Amino acid sequence: MSGFSGESEQKDYVQYHKYFVQVEELITNEKFIEAESKLDTLFENYQVKFAKDYLIAGQVSLINEHKSKSIEHLRNALRMGVKIECLKSIKLLKDKINELEWRSLKNEERLFRKDYLKSIDLELYKEFHKRYRNEQDSKGTDRYKSVVHSNFYRIKHFIELDSFVGENLIGLDNKTLAKSISDCGCGNSKIIVTLLHYDYPISEIGEERLISEIKKGNLHPREFATIYNFERNRVSVLYKESNKKYEELPKYEFNFPFGEKETDIERVNSDRQKIGICKYEVDKKKKEVSQKYGIKLNFGYR
Repeated sequence: MSGFSGESEQKDYVQYHKYFVQVEELITNEKFIEAESKLDTLFENYQVKFAKDYLIAGQVSLINEHKSKSIEHLRNALRMGVKIECLKSIKLLKDKINELEWRSLKNEERLFRKDYLKSIDLELYKEFHKRYRNEQDSKGTDRYKSVVHSNFYRIKHFIELDSFVGENLIGLDNKTLAKSISDCGCGNSKIIVTLLHYDYPISEIGEERLISEIKKGNLHPREFATIYNFERNRVSVLYKESNKKYEELPKYEFNFPFGEKETDIERVNSDRQKIGICKYEVDKKKKEVSQKYGIKLNFGYR
């Protein structure tokens, strides 16, 4: 398979996402056998860095009536910190997996979770959930700006140490530690939300540095595109009183929430493809296919 060589740690995860985009297009075209085959190839060649990809693979295999393979994908999702309640919230899984299989998964989850918590930095896991909680609680108060800035500089500190606080380091979002966060988004909102709220995060961190984190598998391209749209359109309330002066960001058209939508869809798809985001029309079809098959394709900012 072209572009797949060397150890996964050295691989460019933009290429991983570009390949995953092909999977998403096959899913929205209801070509599930082909999608499963591509996922097999992808997972053989790359270490999976985003738990939600195992969840998507598990659903595809189940649609194809490859139940044992589906359950193994779901086990891998549990190993990466996904809670079994989140599996049960997906209609297809709830309908097709029997009670005995759920009990077995539940028993395995206890062991998987112990190993998962050992695999991440627990102190940072707790710290960034606490920071997220504090940021949410400070909205609309005089301390909001200082809280967001403190959280941002803490994130930036780790980026400068070449240790991005991504899912692999600080784990998935956990509602038990921050009640307003979503367990089943299978994401890293505790970091991404600060990068949305801060004024000029890309300008201060550097676009190339964030693209580098996508390449390393620490930042999802959809997360980057959301952060980009928030900065380009000055969405955060902190821009209203910001005196910072930066050059405009390079102009990309992702057609993500906020800002005017680009009507040149070829341009949109070209910009999306560069960093590994599916075509605009594929995104639009996801909801229809998800409803038809009782599956989940969208996860938080990913």
